[in-house]
Amino acid sequence: MNIIAAIEDPGLFKPFFKDPGTWRSWETYLRALFGLPIDPEDKKLFTESTGLEVSPTGRARESFVICGLRSGKSFISAIAAWTLSGACHGGYLHDRI
Repeated sequence: MNIIAAIEDPGLFKPFFKDPGTWRSWETYLRALFGLPIDPEDKKLFTESTGLEVSPTGRARESFVICGLRSGKSFISAIAAWTLSGACHGGYLHDRI
């Protein structure tokens, strides 16, 4: 299971996304961060936001996010930390959640 599948899973994070459409930019960010394919309709957003024409094919080593208050960065960071802990890849926490 990857981070996007975890977000879309009703038993994990989906219930916390009251209006999923408003999180579309964050989903594109997470796809780029974890080297997942970016949806064709989000490619323009990715290019405009990063200046990159080619989306990443592997997980990023670091990321810097500049955004305003109440933009969801702590929530998204918590989900990314959960993913990086190995929880959705059969890691240490996977059997304990």
